[in-house]
Amino acid sequence: MASDIDIAVDKTARNFKNEKGERGFTALAESLGQNPRYFSNKVSAGYDDAHLNPNELLAVMNQADNYELLHTYARLCRRPQVCVELGEYSDVSDVALLDAWLNLQIDQGQTADAIKKAIAKGDITRKAFNEIDREMHEDITCMFELRARLEGLVR
Repeated sequence: MASDIDIAVDKTARNFKNEKGERGFTALAESLGQNPRYFSNKVSAGYDDAHLNPNELLAVMNQADNYELLHTYARLCRRPQVCVELGEYSDVSDVALLDAWLNLQIDQGQTADAIKKAIAKGDITRKAFNEIDREMHEDITCMFELRARLEGLVR
């Protein structure tokens, strides 16, 4: 049976699209300079005899510009982790910093509203929890964007 990691790798490879518009395992393998048949065996969720090593997994994520696999690893840790994408903010203006702070405040208000609505209904449904969870991840992302922008001001 395929693991969540195998499924994430398989999905990343299947959804890959190169600059020429070619898709899938073969296009990803070729963009990584690997033999398509061998690569396909290593990333197919149903094939248990070969797997990608950590450096190959990183190359797949970076080439595909898809980090679902990283999020899968983080979720499966004994103590689950969270991954946050950080931008590059080396040249930050006061307006951009204020904008990041205001976005954080807006997102935190949306999270509070989602929690308030869920609690008001009595039981928190899976759908309501998923909405709260999504809002919290947006909060975390905004907080780290603000952090990265502040770090961009460090001289």
